[in-house]
Amino acid sequence: MLEQRLAVFEAEKSEREQHEKQEMEQRLAVLEAEKYKREHRHDKIKAIGNSKAVTFAKRYWPMLLVGVLLLVVFITLMVMFVGLRGIYVNVNNSNDYMRFTSTSYQAGTSDRFTGEEAVEKGKWKIKGNKLVLSVKDDFFGNVDADFEFKKLDGYKRISIDGVEYKRVSLVDKNVKITFDPQNGEKPIVYKIKIGSFFGRDIPEYEKNGKYPFGGWYSEPLGQGEPFDLDEVRSWENATYYAYWEGKDIFEMDDNYNLIGLKCNKSLVPTELEIPDGVKGIGPGVFSDCRGINSVTIPDSVESIGEDAFADCAGITRVNVTSLKSWYAIEFGNRNANPLYAAYAKAQLYCNEEIVDFTNLDIPAGTTKISSYSFISTGIVSVTIPDSVRSIGDGAFEYCRSLTEITIPDSVQS
Repeated sequence: MLEQRLAVFEAEKSEREQHEKQEMEQRLAVLEAEKYKREHRHDKIKAIGNSKAVTFAKRYWPMLLVGVLLLVVFITLMVMFVGLRGIYVNVNNSNDYMRFTSTSYQAGTSDRFTGEEAVEKGKWKIKGNKLVLSVKDDFFGNVDADFEFKKLDGYKRISIDGVEYKRVSLVDKNVKITFDPQNGEKPIVYKIKIGSFFGRDIPEYEKNGKYPFGGWYSEPLGQGEPFDLDEVRSWENATYYAYWEGKDIFEMDDNYNLIGLKCNKSLVPTELEIPDGVKGIGPGVFSDCRGINSVTIPDSVESIGEDAFADCAGITRVNVTSLKSWYAIEFGNRNANPLYAAYAKAQLYCNEEIVDFTNLDIPAGTTKISSYSFISTGIVSVTIPDSVRSIGDGAFEYCRSLTEITIPDSVQS
């Protein structure tokens, strides 16, 4: 009986152990399967991530590279140029300059007349509101000098002991000097080192059609400053424009009246030609143009305003093509007539022949003799035809040699 129980017990034990072993094996199999799934999922996610990263990099790498480079440049500029850095020029004397690096400076100046140049080098630092410049001397060692320092526009403009400087560049570079001939040709461009004198032959011309070459100026039509870069250092790009004497210098209104000049009066051509078709010349347009030697007035001109030729003492010749048209011009006052404005030194020429005022015959068909037409001329006698209807005030004023004049009954005023 006992043996049977032991046999049953052993059988049950063996069955339990076998069952537990199977359960353990099944559990281990499940764990292995889950582990495999987890590892496979991780590898898949990693592969997908790597694939997307590669695709992104391939598509956007130029932009990423530019971004990195810009960041590097920005950081470099911030490190190098924050504060007092670069090239500064005296706003009142472009030959006086200072260069600043992080710790050292160079100050230079040159005499524009003698060409002598002085350059000083040393160390700098800012202490409160003082700029301390330190120069090493062979005998005294380091010599410091303090200067009052102010920032006027950040570090773009500064003041050193009351002298204003502006920053023209952060680094040494070339600047462009351009000469624009204003005649349809391409501009001529030179590159020179910043802060140097031009030191080259400038372009020269003779004429643009009938207009003589009058030099180079910083603005068109002879405006601005004349070229002087052989005497002044160049710190920035600059353009100079050719001036053609007499070309495009007149300012007209809508009715083609000459009302002003687009150039400096000192640049008005010595042989002044009023364009054909001009109806009137405005007040004071050529006043104080002392460089005018001759003036040509077309038949189209009907009026000349007050003081249009005042103080044009250099005029010696006035050219017209019709005496009838000349006599009809309405002069605003004495100084509107260039014959008088030149202090009675000018001669009137009609079709290249000098007009003899000694015994003057007014041409038949003339209907009007305007005010101040013959002022201060050397008329001795004058014959006026029956066609004349009016004679203006002062037409024969200051004609001190006039002894005989015949005025017909046709004159009504």
